[in-house]
Amino acid sequence: PRSCIVGANLGGVSSDETILYDNSTAMAQTLFLVVDGYDPGAAGSYELLVNLAVQPVSPPGDTCGNAVAITPGALNQETTVGYANNYSPTPGCTGYNEPGDDKVYSVSVGAGKTVTATVTPIAPTSMADPAVYFLPNLAACVPSPTACLAGSDSGGAGAAESVSYTNTGMSAVTVFLVVDTDAPVPFTYDLVVSVL
Repeated sequence: PRSCIVGANLGGVSSDETILYDNSTAMAQTLFLVVDGYDPGAAGSYELLVNLAVQPVSPPGDTCGNAVAITPGALNQETTVGYANNYSPTPGCTGYNEPGDDKVYSVSVGAGKTVTATVTPIAPTSMADPAVYFLPNLAACVPSPTACLAGSDSGGAGAAESVSYTNTGMSAVTVFLVVDTDAPVPFTYDLVVSVL
């Protein structure tokens, strides 16, 4: 049996109706589009516009939902090129709104352990002004996060930024590390993370 995947009947007489279907599978799908009227006697001509588009895939780390899972160590030649400005924390987090492109990582922090992240801008964007902050969970990953665990944007252009967070709880937690900037220019950086 066939089932209705998506439908619309929100407009009144002579109003446009719009539906959107996103094939989130890896396979092509055949769909049947049915145009119908509300009244049994409704008939007449209409214009049908169908748009098939490939939605761009977000790069890994574009949001908390697809954060790059990392372990302690160094990541070289990281970048915010091709990323979007998904998060701009309130000034209480880093001191600034951080309207630049950002990249998100997730890291596990054991009970009683401290995670420290250091971001150093490198060539060709070695004069970038990075910011770095920790968010506690997916619920905190909103466009203007207020639940910032710790953040830093105290250095100027070209300066490294470091931030630390201590898990005072009784069990391990996974936190989100956001590399951001208060400038609307993407940049390249080295990232060093430790959990001690």
